[in-house]
Amino acid sequence: MTTEQNPKAEFGWKPGMQVNIGLKSDTNTLHGSAYAFGRDGAWDAKNFFQPTNVPAPPLGVEQFGAMAGGPVVKDKIFWLLGFEAQKLSVGVSPLINSPVDTPMGGGGNVNLSMVDACNAVGRNNVSALSAKLAGLPAGSCTPSPATTSFENLFPTNPGTQFPGSPQLVVPSGLFSLADNNNTYSGLAKVDYHPNDKNTLSGMFFIGQGDGQWDDNPAAVTAPWSESVLPFHNRVGSGAWTWTPNSNWVNEVKVSYTHVYAPDLSADRNVNPASPWGVSSGLPTGYGLNTGVTDSTFFGLPLIYITGFNNLGGGNWPRFVGPNGYTEFLDHISYLRGKHAFKFGGEMTLVGSTGGQVNDPKGRINFKNDSSFTSLENFLLGNIGQGTAIFEGSPVRHVHNQDYAVFFQDDYRALPTLTVTLGLRYELQTVIQEQNNLLGNFDPNSPTGFVQVGKGETSPYNGDHNNFSPRIGLAWDVRGTGKNVIRAGASIIHEFQPLNAIMSSAGGLGVVPTGAQLCQLVGTPPVETCVQGSGTIASGTVLASPSNLGALSNAWMSNGATPIFAGTGQLVCSDAIPCATPAFSRNLEVPYFETWNLDVQRMLTKDLSLEVAYLGNHGVKLWGLRDLNAPPVGGGPSPYATQFPYLSYINYLSNMDRSNYNAMQVVLTQRTSHGLSFTAAYTYGHALDDDSANVGATLPLDSANPALQYGNSDYDIRHHFTLDVTYALPSVKSPGQILQGWEISSITTLQSGTPWGVEDMSNDFSGTGEVNNPYTYGETWNFYGKPSDFQASPDGIPYFGGPANGGAPIPSQCLAQATTPQLMSQLNTFGCYMKGSSVLLPPASGTYGTAGRNIFRNTPFETWDFSILKNWKFKERMSAQFRAEFFNVLNHPIFGGVDAGHLANNDPSVGSNTFGQATATADLAAGNPVMGSGSNRVIQLGLKLAF
Repeated sequence: MTTEQNPKAEFGWKPGMQVNIGLKSDTNTLHGSAYAFGRDGAWDAKNFFQPTNVPAPPLGVEQFGAMAGGPVVKDKIFWLLGFEAQKLSVGVSPLINSPVDTPMGGGGNVNLSMVDACNAVGRNNVSALSAKLAGLPAGSCTPSPATTSFENLFPTNPGTQFPGSPQLVVPSGLFSLADNNNTYSGLAKVDYHPNDKNTLSGMFFIGQGDGQWDDNPAAVTAPWSESVLPFHNRVGSGAWTWTPNSNWVNEVKVSYTHVYAPDLSADRNVNPASPWGVSSGLPTGYGLNTGVTDSTFFGLPLIYITGFNNLGGGNWPRFVGPNGYTEFLDHISYLRGKHAFKFGGEMTLVGSTGGQVNDPKGRINFKNDSSFTSLENFLLGNIGQGTAIFEGSPVRHVHNQDYAVFFQDDYRALPTLTVTLGLRYELQTVIQEQNNLLGNFDPNSPTGFVQVGKGETSPYNGDHNNFSPRIGLAWDVRGTGKNVIRAGASIIHEFQPLNAIMSSAGGLGVVPTGAQLCQLVGTPPVETCVQGSGTIASGTVLASPSNLGALSNAWMSNGATPIFAGTGQLVCSDAIPCATPAFSRNLEVPYFETWNLDVQRMLTKDLSLEVAYLGNHGVKLWGLRDLNAPPVGGGPSPYATQFPYLSYINYLSNMDRSNYNAMQVVLTQRTSHGLSFTAAYTYGHALDDDSANVGATLPLDSANPALQYGNSDYDIRHHFTLDVTYALPSVKSPGQILQGWEISSITTLQSGTPWGVEDMSNDFSGTGEVNNPYTYGETWNFYGKPSDFQASPDGIPYFGGPANGGAPIPSQCLAQATTPQLMSQLNTFGCYMKGSSVLLPPASGTYGTAGRNIFRNTPFETWDFSILKNWKFKERMSAQFRAEFFNVLNHPIFGGVDAGHLANNDPSVGSNTFGQATATADLAAGNPVMGSGSNRVIQLGLKLAF
């Protein structure tokens, strides 16, 4: 046997060799295969975004493995062993939004330049902690680069790498980024055939690895903010197939899967309060006394300064596992006359340990206000709303069971017509936690909280109505096999994994039932506290306007006072309210209604045409909204009087929906005279309320969540591929030099994915929802054609006026500022204009008019080409040389502009980086080199088989 490597899976080989070794298999012969390859980026084209004065990042990939097997007892027992390893070391060069380290011309720019902002507020007014984190020496406003002994958390940025966007820089020195990953896997399998009626088999798979990744360019500015992703996977299974006669087949299987795959930050062991230093590439501390003493949540907190990449990376840690899944299934097939019946049952026992929350290390926001820019507020130490920290432990030990039974009949109604009818019933039991640490929000309880084991038997009610009917048909219209019609429809239920349930809206394990609940009572008001009736002392506490001064004073004290002053007791109060998850009591299992109609026509004996329509409709999808969101324009929240110690009540229910409809056309030429090709075109449209598998963000307006319905994040209107292979005519020649040549070509043309406006800084609506951990952000007012705002490497031109470091505001923007309030907003925040379209901020107390995902990213267009040469030495020995060129024309392919990747859809940045693509598609997806959409790469390979 031979092992074939997928050429699309790997890019950028150096001249190398792939070797496959095998022996022909029969019942008496050992069989196996082995391969190894390595490569670097020496043959790759330069990345589109790589500055000329920055060297190309290093690249090293090694992959090797072996497989062997054979009989133990002839025709009875067979064995198979396999091993594979991969070692990856890839330097990556994402563009980072970082403050400029030099003064900027034209009167300076306090939004983008650290020097200009420092001079504007006065060096003597800069807080000592901010100066230390920004690398400002005593008495100077010019940052010094970070060293192993001198702290500066911002990548060095001279402001000259990208003149049109001076705040963009490729990090270097201490801030150089790389992906490093090692994976190892092994497989053992045994098959036993005691007789013609019975077959038994067993399998064990082990996978293990570790790595450090720049997995989200929007959140990583330094190696210590990268993600560490260890994983352990173990799968064991046993199966028995019994065939008592030609009509019956019974398949029984038992399997167990063990998974451990947490997401951690590289600086997970670094106490942020310890002094700065660098050891083994990681800081020894940041000199930042956050107040976090639980080593589980060590590392740099998330520091947010409008217009720049966050410091501190993402919201790790996320704990996934150890998880265990034990599955039992029994499937029976029975043939009778024109019927082929299949029926059976399945049972899965699920156990999971894990949890994920927002801001476990703390989140510190420095946002714009009417007096200072976000960068100036950082220097002054003025902490803003949205600052929050999680207290307690999110880890829970949960379990449940999944059951299913099904029946299906494939009925040959006519010689030319087969009809399939089926029905499946599924049941997922309500989750349980071994210590009853699951709660929920209930406005009818005295405190607003209820907990399992404290008067409740479950966190929500079970859903027992999950029937899934299915129907399909295949009709050979004339009985000649040249015209075939296929159609089908079904309902498919989507059971959420336990990790998703426990992380949605924060998860039912962090409802703060055991917090101390404090509120002001009486006249004059006196704070009165009661102890919650539950035992869950975990939750997220947020800054409110009344305690921002205390937070800022703690920052300005340069570490003498913790920024988040913990008390050892979770306290929710008017001044420091808690956020809480909430689940619908009658939470139902989401499902999809699917349908399709397919017509196939054989045009010639080798050429066929297929035209199909398919669609699906997502029903009762899980989505979030804030039950405690204030009305637009401000005012008290719905539960402000009843539960003043609560801020956001993020409620998960079956509120979302989705729709997808598509036409597909496929023309297929089977090999004829050495030529084969497939041309495929799809026109489709996907819409939804939230494109995440489980509601991950709130709607813009929680009072009107249906307004969020729009283009899905994955909406691709047009997709075309042409795959051509041609075996050149062979001419007998010495050394087979004119024989065995083959060329292949794959062309892909795809329209851009959507993106929309998400202002993550400005509370235009007055609801405060922009500070919610699950916020969608706020929108601006858009006038014109959405096509004008297609993302590009140049971004959307910004006009902020001289006061905001931008060009003068054009007349097209002024024409839309039809009220004094809109004019005031325009003068404060500026506008964006491209073509005949403009985007400007809305009036206070309103939402912007720009709909969700109304703009488009750049199209995906690429051409791959390969040349193959085959040699035939003997009947059982051959060789193949391959030269493969990916993105032959080196056509730039850009990553998506959206909050999930590059985060360049926030207009509050006040610069041309809004709408700007700053990475190729492979890098934007956190998958450099190994992913699709890179610059031109060349791969050479040699395969030997015998």
